[in-house]
Amino acid sequence: MTKIVKKRLADGTIKEYRYGDDTGVRTVGAVIREYQRSTAFQRASQSTKRQRIRYMYNIMKAYQDSDITKIKRRHALMSMDTFADRPGAANAILQCWRVLMNFAVDREYIEFNPITRIKPMELSEHRRWTDAEIAFAMKTLPEAMSRAIVLALWTGQREGDCIAMRWSDYDGTGIKIVQQKTGEKLYIPCPAALKAELDAWPKVALTILTNASGRPFNVKSFQSYFSRLMHDHVELTGCVFHGLRKTAAAKLAEAGCSSHEIMSITGHRTLAMVEHYAREADQKTRANSAILKLETSFQKASRNLMK
Repeated sequence: MTKIVKKRLADGTIKEYRYGDDTGVRTVGAVIREYQRSTAFQRASQSTKRQRIRYMYNIMKAYQDSDITKIKRRHALMSMDTFADRPGAANAILQCWRVLMNFAVDREYIEFNPITRIKPMELSEHRRWTDAEIAFAMKTLPEAMSRAIVLALWTGQREGDCIAMRWSDYDGTGIKIVQQKTGEKLYIPCPAALKAELDAWPKVALTILTNASGRPFNVKSFQSYFSRLMHDHVELTGCVFHGLRKTAAAKLAEAGCSSHEIMSITGHRTLAMVEHYAREADQKTRANSAILKLETSFQKASRNLMK
């Protein structure tokens, strides 16, 4: 039966909270299915949908028949524990728990979200690629992957956005992009080097990037291909594809671009991250200047001693 709890709000009104439904308790599985039919889910980006379906499936496997009103912090923490060796995945399943429980609050199936204050796991920062790593990759990796690296370095886009780029998005001078993660619309002018590459690549599919058979990648096949190549080359240990986006942003900063100029290419919505790249570039410039002054000082001192 439906459980009804009445609560007096701060303004003096009485609000009813209903738990369960007429056929019994409302289960986690039922709420997940309802969420996936909701406007909130349908309006999410395709990449967000894929991630939430994936991790909510994990939640379903463990808690499908559990009463949604009985879910506590420990249940979300136990879900995170199953990904203890993968902090990014642990945080993704935590985010799915938060979304699910907030949805349950909005639909008045529970009174509050017990997951709210759980802290995500700390992530190690994906580093930028070194010039030596880029040179090695361009010389050694198969053409299908070296093209992906070229596209990421010159456009500063995420893996999924690079995979999704179509020839119809390229007008001969620039590329139109709608970022999958944020929906941000960008136009990236192509520098001469990128234009030369694009104009030389065969157009065998709708997408710019294709596998060795000339077929478009999907996210899973590309990630598997990239991981295998990184594993096979010790020279690229620690390199991740997202590091190319960081490399692109850092090189823009080192070229003297302002934070807002960098954002116009990468599509970042806040200054916090791009200012990090700008600070790094500024520090490098100041450090080079300092060492040059130090060397000049030593040389001057040496000449004075020789007199």
